[in-house]
Order: sequence, then structure tokens, then C-alpha cells
Amino acid sequence: MIGDTLRNNFSALGSNESSHHRAHLYSVEVDQMHAQRARKIVSLAGLDDWITIIESFDCEDAIERIKELEHRNTSSDLSYIDFLFIDHDKDLYTSDLQLIEREGLLKKGSIVVADNVLWAYITNYIDYVQLKAKKGVVETKTVECPVEYSENEIGELGFERLKDGIEITTYLSNP
Repeated sequence: MIGDTLRNNFSALGSNESSHHRAHLYSVEVDQMHAQRARKIVSLAGLDDWITIIESFDCEDAIERIKELEHRNTSSDLSYIDFLFIDHDKDLYTSDLQLIEREGLLKKGSIVVADNVLWAYITNYIDYVQLKAKKGVVETKTVECPVEYSENEIGELGFERLKDGIEITTYLSNP
């Protein structure tokens, strides 16, 4: 069911006549075992043509590998990223986003969602995108949500969920 939903949504994106490129999801995984599991799930869902799992420890390496795959599979270069979800080494959020910007992969309309920004105290990332917002380059907001699978003292049934948040950033112009 999930596979059908994803396949239908990717098909709609990829076949949109106004779209200049076919939708494709790249997921970068640092752990070989997790990458293998992810590939099995993608294959079971019948999404091999839409989703590629890449093993890489380094953002620069991941970008190069994605560019190579795009060129090989579509005979064109990766022009930009429509949607980027950041959820990896918390110390690298800001520097990896800056690298992706320098590579010219984020454009007007690109959306970046960074996970765990409150729970992990990733204030340098929040400060960075908020500064870009003050300059009119992006719109950004922090959305609070509870940390999954965790509970803190006091609250309903004696427990209160720990706070976390995601930072949702939309590029209003090229960075």
C-alpha cells in the first residue's frame, strides 16, 4: 500500500508536463546494514526506478555520486534539489547545507527540512537559516514536535514527551 502510494505520487510528479525533470529520490546512508535494509524495502515496494540508496560518509562524496548517477541515468546533469531532508550528524547540518548551496543545488523554490534541531540544540543551523531569512533569501520556521519514542517526567499518565523540532526552510531566491 505504501509502495503504491509512493509510486503513484512519484509518477504524478515525474509525468507532470510542466515539470522539466523526472522525480527521483536519493537517500544517503552511512551504515551499510541500514542501506541494505533500505534497498530491500525499496525493492519490495517496487520503487527501484524511483529511489536510490547511496552509501557515503561524506556530503561531498554523496553529491558527486548523485551527480554521476543522474548523468548516467538521464544523460543530463543534476540541476537542483527540489526537497532536501537533513537528518544525519548534527554537527554537520550547517556545513553540509552550505556545501550544497555552493554547489548550486538549491534554487528558488527548493525546500529544506532539518530534523532534531531543538532536541539536539543545533542552534548554529537555526541561526544560519534565520540570517538568510533576514536577508530575504529564504522563509524559515521552527516547528515544535515531541521526540519520538521518548518520555520525560510529569504529564498525562505521569510522563511528558521531550521537545524536538524541525526547521522548514523555503528558498525565495537562489542562495
